[in-house]
Amino acid sequence: YDTAIVARYIDSDIGEKALNWLRQNQWADGSWGGRVYYGHDRLVSTLAASVALKVNGNKNDEGRIRAARLGFDRAISCLAGDISGATVGFEMLAPWLLDTAKSLGLISRMSNIGRRFPEESHDARRRSDTIAVLRQKREDKIAYLPDGMISRFTPTAFSAEMAGDNVKLVDENNILEANGSVGCSPSATAYFVGMLDSKNTNARAHLGDVINGDGGVPVISEFQIFEISWGLWNLSLSSRDDVRDMTQHHLDFLESAWSPEIGLGFSPNYTPSDGDDTSLVYAVLNQYGRSVDVDPVLFYEVQDQDTGG
Repeated sequence: YDTAIVARYIDSDIGEKALNWLRQNQWADGSWGGRVYYGHDRLVSTLAASVALKVNGNKNDEGRIRAARLGFDRAISCLAGDISGATVGFEMLAPWLLDTAKSLGLISRMSNIGRRFPEESHDARRRSDTIAVLRQKREDKIAYLPDGMISRFTPTAFSAEMAGDNVKLVDENNILEANGSVGCSPSATAYFVGMLDSKNTNARAHLGDVINGDGGVPVISEFQIFEISWGLWNLSLSSRDDVRDMTQHHLDFLESAWSPEIGLGFSPNYTPSDGDDTSLVYAVLNQYGRSVDVDPVLFYEVQDQDTGG
């Protein structure tokens, strides 16, 4: 998915490498996505790849685009039984991708997309077709954005590309992180360069750093806090005597990223903090004798004990 978005919005050699990666990594059923088949992943990946090839590809890509329609149809039919659930930002991205694909003539109609599946809402009347439900969720989440805009202070920055042509939805002056990314997301960063600031050297450099030699792009550019904290947690279960000596510099890193007010997020270059990473790092630091206060963990406590993940 991220490789496809880079191929869609970046017109330099980075974008061309991403296009070539897409050409070499289409599955036999016409779809794109992870090696293990999940409907939600294959749907957004196939739509994004088809759009990229349609917009920036050449006539040799027409066969790939035609084959993708079968992959798209299969992914749609698998949504209801997808045990993995929705991918990150699916309700924000799928409506945008479907509208884009329709405008480019990649899909002729959406009337057959409306397959019913159990919704989170207890109101049975809201169990309408898939796309209508997704559109409503998207609008509901946009309504919660501070000042109605996506900025680096909102988790939505990770999927900022969902703004599409509505660039006014993005707070251009408050969207980049210190490492030049938008939400540590290659796709969101590519969107920023392609639609908002094509000459931003920091964002372009970040994309150059994260693209692989074969043209593929990772789903996230960095998440050191998440990786280090889980590694340390599992190492704490070891009976080895030298574990503490080996992990001191990692503990220093976590402690330096810790905010005594709100904890932290998955990376020091990602502005929003969250209860999951904060709770884990709190436990890890205390487990290794780095005493920190519990207040940042309690910051995420709400009366109904359900923060929605």
